Amino acid sequence: MIWVLVALENELPKNFFYDNRPEANYQISYTGVGKVNAAISAMRHGKLVGCTKIINYGTAGIVSKKDLIGKLVKPDVILQRDMLAEPQAPRGVTPFEKDDTAGPIMLDTNTNITLGTGDSFVMDHDPWFEYANVDLVDMEAYAIAKAAKNLGIPFECYKYVSDFADENAAETWQENVDKGAAAFMEQLN
Repeated sequence: MIWVLVALENELPKNFFYDNRPEANYQISYTGVGKVNAAISAMRHGKLVGCTKIINYGTAGIVSKKDLIGKLVKPDVILQRDMLAEPQAPRGVTPFEKDDTAGPIMLDTNTNITLGTGDSFVMDHDPWFEYANVDLVDMEAYAIAKAAKNLGIPFECYKYVSDFADENAAETWQENVDKGAAAFMEQLN
């Protein structure tokens, strides 16, 4: 069973998903918004008998100068943009953890796209994004990736770049939230 985890149904409507999925082995579930909801959902689905992969699909805002708006992308690296525990650990790194999910999670997609996950809807410039080479921001992927990795389950991530993560982000996201669903379903097929 391959679980596709999506924060909100308006990002990938259930009927559209089931009408277009490549095979019955793909199932969809909605996590809700944010890292905690996403982690709980990923752990719940990852522990189900027969779970062979977890895929996260959703929207993301762009914070770099790369030409990604309106495109479906597969991040290469995912990090926590809101893990702020200095001086115990650098920003983006969970302090006192020693495994390979304490900091950035490498997906090795060779896209050179870094996704920063956090529990805030980004609408302002953050200089750290440039320092950490963050291209996109979302609110769930890191938590899902970390749960899958800790469960030993293969993980893939796809993000539709819906907005510029600026003062107009909420409005732009609302206008574009559903535009990536078809591209994602084509990718699955």
